[in-house]
Amino acid sequence: MRTNTRQTRPSSATTSNQKLARALGWFSIGLGLAELFAPRALARLTGIPSTPASKRTLQVMGAREVIAGVIILARPGSPAPVWNRVAGDAIDLSLLGRAFALPGANKARLTAATAMVAGVSAVDALCARQARGRASRSVNSGPRALMG
Repeated sequence: MRTNTRQTRPSSATTSNQKLARALGWFSIGLGLAELFAPRALARLTGIPSTPASKRTLQVMGAREVIAGVIILARPGSPAPVWNRVAGDAIDLSLLGRAFALPGANKARLTAATAMVAGVSAVDALCARQARGRASRSVNSGPRALMG
């Protein structure tokens, strides 16, 4: 009796989604490092008034971004780390929304920054949904799927 020892390869959709997840992971790390080490410049770029409070907030958000990126790179095929980015995007969008009311806010830059975060959030959500779909298909395609 001959056994099949050939390994199955991941589909191109799987590998492209993992590549996207890795790219999002590196993007998180890069953005997080900018927030941690250049919060004043990033505040100015995004239209947020540069204050001690905004500096601290950006640094906390930067730490969150770096951690999220590292976790995504450690588990690029898992949807949970990417959903973590989506949750972080929601926090970022709410903070940007609050920044519009701050004295000295540059509304044009804030609008552009908000649009960019919304766009990246859409990519994050798409990547997480695709990873979730793969995870549920792999669970349902194993030996247990034959039993019920």
